[in-house]
Amino acid sequence: MEIESLISKDSALVYEEGGFLLDRIHYACGHNAMDGWVNTDFFDEKSYPDGVVPEGLLDNIYHVDLAKRHPFPDGVFKYAYSEDFIEHLMLKDAITFLFEVRRCLSSDGVFRVSTPGFHEVMSRHYYGKKFEELGREHQDAFDDWGHYNFFSHETLKSLSEAAGFSEYKVCDFGVSEHDALNGIDTRFRQIGLNIIAEMKV
Repeated sequence: MEIESLISKDSALVYEEGGFLLDRIHYACGHNAMDGWVNTDFFDEKSYPDGVVPEGLLDNIYHVDLAKRHPFPDGVFKYAYSEDFIEHLMLKDAITFLFEVRRCLSSDGVFRVSTPGFHEVMSRHYYGKKFEELGREHQDAFDDWGHYNFFSHETLKSLSEAAGFSEYKVCDFGVSEHDALNGIDTRFRQIGLNIIAEMKV
């Protein structure tokens, strides 16, 4: 779906008086296009990982390159969510992404992020391993999934502060004080691997 339709009078997401009718955005949604959210991802029919796009999926996703300037006005969303995405970005692109998330959030906005944690990945794949085992672990941790970076809470907090967020809160899987974000996490198999945080404007 072309992003221009976000501000089209024919769209369900008509832009009115400084905000979209939907106040929440889901970054890099993959298969998980959620009702009531502006779902974004960068794949299309040609680049979809499995080669066959599930019927109707692309009708609910806006095609956005999240490593570049986001095509949304300042302060338009109250809630933002990203699960298993930021680790797929080069560090400079992850910085750009967080700056853009912050720009597009309202003054009371919250961004929830879930991503494989650096310390957790090191523990699972690297602690106690020998040189001869590194190739297999690199494959499992990075190459098979297209991962470029892993973040700790310390590094994510530093990035959030640089991007202009005022508060960083470590969260448990599926738990948020915000109704829109509570119970939203889906990667049950990665409990204990992913770190989860909410960044408040």
